[in-house]
This record gives sequence, C-alpha cells and structure tokens, in this order.
Amino acid sequence: MTRKLLLSAILVALSVLASAQYKVSAIDHQYVPAYELKYILEGENSTFIYGTFTTPRAVSMYFDRATAVYQNDMKYKIKNSVNIPVWDDADKMSAQFQEEGQKLNFVAEFEKFSAAEVFDIVENPNPKENSIYMNIYGVQTDSLALEKFPDFDRFLDAYPLTLYGSYIDNGSHFNYYMHEGIYVSCQCTQCEGGLFEPDYVRFLVEISNDSDHGVSFDFDKVYVFSTRDVRGKTKEKYFTKYTPDSFEEYMAEEDYYEAKAAVGSDMDRASYLLKQESYRTSNEWGKLGFQVLSNIAKESAEQSIQEYLATHPKQRPGVLRSQSLKSGQTISGYIAFKYEKADMFTIHIPIDGFDYFFKWK
Repeated sequence: MTRKLLLSAILVALSVLASAQYKVSAIDHQYVPAYELKYILEGENSTFIYGTFTTPRAVSMYFDRATAVYQNDMKYKIKNSVNIPVWDDADKMSAQFQEEGQKLNFVAEFEKFSAAEVFDIVENPNPKENSIYMNIYGVQTDSLALEKFPDFDRFLDAYPLTLYGSYIDNGSHFNYYMHEGIYVSCQCTQCEGGLFEPDYVRFLVEISNDSDHGVSFDFDKVYVFSTRDVRGKTKEKYFTKYTPDSFEEYMAEEDYYEAKAAVGSDMDRASYLLKQESYRTSNEWGKLGFQVLSNIAKESAEQSIQEYLATHPKQRPGVLRSQSLKSGQTISGYIAFKYEKADMFTIHIPIDGFDYFFKWK
C-alpha cells in the first residue's frame, strides 16, 4: 500500500465515531532497544501503530511479512507499513540507514485488534544474534484525546527517508532509490566482446524529480569503480567514461554493422556474381567492366543497409547528458564506460547533495 492510500485509511479511521486513539505508556521488554512505540489508532478494519526506529548501525531495514500482534491467544498479521516497508519479493524495498543513531518514524498497519489491552509484537520468535527484529512484549496504552493525535504527514516527515529496492522487468534487473522526493533507477548491461571494440559496460539511468524544488544532474560527476582485495589491502580501479557524443557514435556504428549483417545474404550473392564475372574477363575492357559492376554492387549494398536502418529503427533511450530537472520532470538515458574485468563494480550518481551508489556483480 502506498503512503497516500494508507493516509486515506487513517483519515477514514479518524472520521469514524467508533475509532479510538491511544498513547503507548509502557512496555515490559523488547529484543533490541531500537524501537519506541508512541501512538496507536484503532480504525474500522485495521489498527495502526506509530513508532520511531533508531538504528544501532548502518543497515537496510524492512519488516518481515511474518510480523504480527499477539493478544489473548489471537494473532493479528501486519498488513502494510510506511517508511519502513513490509518485505515484498516483487520490489525488495528497504529503508537505508548509513550510520548509528539515525532515526525514522514509521506507521504500521495490522489486522484490527484492541489497543486497550496488553499485547505483544513479534517479528521473529527465534531471532539470530545481532538481528534487529521488532520483538516487543507487554505493550500497554492510555487513551488519548483526538485533538492530541499526531498529524500523519508531519509524523512521517520528521526524519529524512531513503528507500532502496530492486525489481525485474522483461528479464532485466533494475535497482532504484527514493530519497527526499528524488527517484533514481539503474539497470546495467555488460558487453564482454564480440564484433565491436572497445567493449563497454552500459547503464540505463532514470531520474525523476518529485520534490518541491529543482535539482541538477551533472554527467561529469558520475563515475564507476571496482574494488578488490590485494594482500589484505583494498584496491580501487576507475573505469574510463564515454562522452555522450562518442557513445552515440558508438551505438550508431553498432546499428550499422547489425544492418550490414542483416542484409549480408544479398551482399554475398552480389560478391559471388562479381567473382564469377572476373573469372570470365581477362582483357582491360573486361577489368574495367568488373570495376564498374563492383562499384554498383557496393552502392546497392549501402543502399540496402540504409533502407534497413530506416525501416528498423531502434526503440531505445538516447544517452544521458547534464540537465536541470524542474519539479515533476523525468529524464532517462544511457551512461557508458569502457569495460574492465571485475568481480564487482559500483556506479556513483550524485544528485542534489546526495550520493546514489549502485553495486553490480
């Protein structure tokens, strides 16, 4: 469920006379002291828990789909959550924390239960050492007047949010970030040889500005590097980047050779006939005739290639260039680097003071 849909459900709950609001007054204990439960709202069909997560370290954070409230031998499953997502195999989204002490408010929706009675929240009953599951026991509440209940948007926006995820579209793997209204997705395609030189690694990047202010994308600040361990020391190697113009020329050359291969049967037929003709001509006039026929064949082949290019246009984005993005604007395109053999490499894309790093194996 998106933030807007969850907000709609909460607004409906607040407008229903049967709804009830609570403030968390005490807990018995929790597995890891990273969660502070603050408010609870009972709606018509769901109960919403408002809380704050403080990370003990850099981590990718999400709630397991097995998370549930337990009360009086009954189980109430988690349905949705905003800011800290519920894990989904389709988009693999998680909240990103870069350092110890970072905070993030969240609102989690559960199947409806009574917050007036003591309850437990259990994400994993058998947590591994150093895990940060939301296992909280003996939660108690006090009633809270409606006018004191927090505003949904203000509560969720109290701390910066960075979400990271991945998905598969038509066989291609995409990774993406969402940070402060900026959406950046990246898909990597490697070329490790074949007909064309030099080989390259190509990234399809999309940037959407859903913030309330303009941002800039600077092509010159994008770079790719690989890391490997050499005798206990980390060695970095930076890839050589194609300029937008040079990579456009490169793709045009690829398209040309692809078209040449596609019409190759006609060219091979013309070449065969010309060779047969050359065997039958030994005088100067015959050689001249062969040269004329050869030129005609080359012109015909080139015309066939151009016709193929015109009738088989490539349906793909262009190259990405430096550009300012107004609020609501989206750009996409390729960024390419000369291929370097590596076990893992990372592309760095800085936008509006935030560094987006995408790692690829």
